[in-house]
Amino acid sequence: MNEIEDLDLDLLGRTIVGVRSMTQHEIYVFGWDEYVGMQGDAVVIELDNGALLVPSRDAELNGGGQMMQVVPSDNPEDQPEGVILLHLLVEGDDQ
Repeated sequence: MNEIEDLDLDLLGRTIVGVRSMTQHEIYVFGWDEYVGMQGDAVVIELDNGALLVPSRDAELNGGGQMMQVVPSDNPEDQPEGVILLHLLVEGDDQ
């Protein structure tokens, strides 16, 4: 198994029980307290088993990252600006 398959086993079937901003303590623990305005930007997704998913802006964990919800749709009116391009890129991979 590779790391992605291991992650799938840990996440499949889990339920999101909360989505919130990081606490000041969590920001400190991650070492992100040096970034001005991180509180309110850094997101925590809480799972039913107590695990926390924390998006990072890069692989080196240099601050909290942003998340985007993408809802598959062929209707451009259903998506925020910029998401249709992402949808088209994903469709292009299948061809």
